[in-house]
Amino acid sequence: MTKFIAIGSLKGGVGKTTVAINLAAALSKIGSDIILVDANLTTPNVSLHLGHPELNTIHDVISNKISLNEAIYKHTCGLRVMPSSIFLEDINQNHFQKLSQVLDSLKGYAETVILDTVSGINEESINSYSLADEIIVVLEPNFPSTTEALKLITLSKKLNIPIKGFVLNKIKDSKHELSTSAIESLLGEPLIGIIPED
Repeated sequence: MTKFIAIGSLKGGVGKTTVAINLAAALSKIGSDIILVDANLTTPNVSLHLGHPELNTIHDVISNKISLNEAIYKHTCGLRVMPSSIFLEDINQNHFQKLSQVLDSLKGYAETVILDTVSGINEESINSYSLADEIIVVLEPNFPSTTEALKLITLSKKLNIPIKGFVLNKIKDSKHELSTSAIESLLGEPLIGIIPED
């Protein structure tokens, strides 16, 4: 049974992609059967972070140009990755509607599929979240980020998808940051990780 975990944030710039990549790489390193999917069809960054934009992408699978297997690469760290195209000409509104079909076809390819999702609430993000078995919310310790995290938690309840917990990213131990306890109280979800600014 394949589990889909969406790494989510409605606010951009909180470090969602780096959390998704590092979580997937860490799980892969300890022997978990993982595929990391860049489910961000409009502003993808997974392949750029990993240092090698690929020719075959999830866009090509959605367009029926290639098979699912042809869009899955093995990174040097051992992690399997399905990237999205970084090219503007590959963005197509019809792709958003077909995204969930392609993701659904990954069932059986791995024990766990980690989805790096797009920011905001739109057809693209909802299609990613709707397939997830659980969501990990990524946020920074400030009011705008916490507010958007709360919106994502509300959306997850409407979609009937459980929140695994939240990751606080880019912690600087500044007096201007919201406290961990305040964020936990506001979100009503468990804290599962703290990542310092580095």
